[in-house]
Amino acid sequence: LEPLKAGDEKFAPWIFEELKGISDGAEIDYMAIQRMHYRIWNFIPKAQLASACTAVGMISEDEGIIVGGNLDDARDPYNLIRRIPDQGIPHIMITWAGSGWGHNGMNETGMCIAQASLGGYKLNAAGKSSKLNFLSSMLTRTLLQNCENVPQAIDLLHEIKGESSLVIGDAGGNLVLCQCMQGLTPIIQRPEGYQNMIFSTNHIHVPELLTILKEKKISPIVHEQSQKRFDTLCE
Repeated sequence: LEPLKAGDEKFAPWIFEELKGISDGAEIDYMAIQRMHYRIWNFIPKAQLASACTAVGMISEDEGIIVGGNLDDARDPYNLIRRIPDQGIPHIMITWAGSGWGHNGMNETGMCIAQASLGGYKLNAAGKSSKLNFLSSMLTRTLLQNCENVPQAIDLLHEIKGESSLVIGDAGGNLVLCQCMQGLTPIIQRPEGYQNMIFSTNHIHVPELLTILKEKKISPIVHEQSQKRFDTLCE
């Protein structure tokens, strides 16, 4: 939990202030509030929790850029929330009711993001626990609040270097997939190789990133059902 707190304080202080305000107002320990808002059970070792989110983007001749994806859980706990920050771009995200995190979303400049979690986000480039981490759901929220388009989002991703598998599109016709493990430079992939379509499931599959991980002797986690979804989309 401490690396996540440090990541918020450095890259998204408004998120830290939001959770700190909830903690102070409820007179509950900050870490307990963070654990709930980050759905922290996803970090439980060997937990039987199957990620099922798939992020997809495509270029349509009739509709332009389309970005979307499914979610891990039943639809009941999810809702739409519109955030209007004091500083930054208003945006809408899919989230759990009452929670500070977010999943897929779109901001008022027309930039959309769909995300899928990655199996290796608990390790830094050296294969050890990082002192600074930034959860992908909070990364999505930070990008929507601070970036008007895909080029700005790529710049911010290079600064943060957080765990991510994000499909990002904007009103200007840009569409990319970003995959990165904590502390590594993001690898950006464009849809040319997918016939105007780009997508990600819950594992690292971008060849350039796989090569980097191999050189660093890091083995990414690939769950069978994630690979099956990826193969189906490739077909």
